[in-house]
Amino acid sequence: MHAHRRSPLLLALLLVFAAAPAVASHIHISFDDEVEIEGDDIVINTDDGEAVVTSDGRLTVEGRRVALGERDRQALVLYNQTLRRVEDRAVEMGMHGAGLAASALAAAVVAITTGDERRAERHIEEKAEDLKEAARQLCQDMRTVEALQDIVAERVAAFRPYAVIEIDADDCDVDD
Repeated sequence: MHAHRRSPLLLALLLVFAAAPAVASHIHISFDDEVEIEGDDIVINTDDGEAVVTSDGRLTVEGRRVALGERDRQALVLYNQTLRRVEDRAVEMGMHGAGLAASALAAAVVAITTGDERRAERHIEEKAEDLKEAARQLCQDMRTVEALQDIVAERVAAFRPYAVIEIDADDCDVDD
C-alpha cells in the first residue's frame, strides 16, 4: 500500500484547473455593449440614439431610413455579415472551450491510469492551439468590422455617431 498515493480525482481536477487558466490567460476579446445583434439586424445604441443596419445594408437612424449609395449599402451588408460571423465564431469558441475542459478531464483520467502526465499535457496544448487560432480569426474579423465601419462613417454622415467599435491592441490579443 502506498502512503503517498495521489487521489485520482484530485489529480484530474488539478490538471484541468492548471490547463484552463493557462489557455484562458492567452485569449482576450472585448466588444462594446453599444452594439447588439438582434436577429439579422445590427442595433447600435449611443447617446445620439439608435441606428439599425439590416442584413440587406439598409441603415435607419432613429427609425428614419438613410439614403445610401450602392457602395455604402454593400459596405453595410459586409459590416452586418461580419459582425454576425463574429457572433457565430464566439459561440463556436465557447463550445470549443467547453470541449477543451472535457478533453482535459479525459486526458487527466488517462494520465492517472497510465502515469503519463506529459502526454495529457501535450493533448491539452494541441486542443488549446485550435482555440487560440479561432480567437486570432475572431480578432481579425473584429478589425475588419472596424475598417468597414470607418469606411461607412467617412462616407455617410448619419452613421458617424454610431461608429463605436474601436479595436486596440489590448482589446483583442492572443498570446502564443
